[in-house]
Amino acid sequence: MKVWISKYRHHWVSPYTVLEKLVFWREVDILNLSPREERFCELITPLCNGWLKFMDTVHPKIDYVKIDRWDTWDMRSTLALIALPMLKQLKATKHGIPADFIHDKNGNEEIPFEVGEQKWNEALDAMIWSFETELEDDADGKFFNGDEWDRKGYDKWAKRKQKGFDLFGKYYQNLWD
Repeated sequence: MKVWISKYRHHWVSPYTVLEKLVFWREVDILNLSPREERFCELITPLCNGWLKFMDTVHPKIDYVKIDRWDTWDMRSTLALIALPMLKQLKATKHGIPADFIHDKNGNEEIPFEVGEQKWNEALDAMIWSFETELEDDADGKFFNGDEWDRKGYDKWAKRKQKGFDLFGKYYQNLWD
């Protein structure tokens, strides 16, 4: 598998940004522009759009993914190799939490942010644990004791692992920073 994803581009230059740079000696209130300033922004907007189109042509966003046959042989492990470090980074650098964690089940009452953040961290920890377990060699081998199979322990372990994967699916749309 080969994956190459370029950084997000920031080529847009707003006409208001240009105006602010041109009149650097004073504060520009974008909500209350003078007619002259509004006309300037209208005139420069096509130039800003042209710059954006030029930069998108010269420096396009590149998303390249090549999947080989062997990548799908044990796809769950292949995906775990990718998802685990991303989940760890998300947990370390997150700037917020999903709305589900600050509202009650009916969506009415607000829950304190600290409580919601703790619950989101617990959900991320469960996802991380499941993916780490997926990558362990012979992870389910610890339930063999000689000739005996610890069925009860294995079922409890497998249920916990599946819960992390279920949370990953449930909050997939919220996995962004």
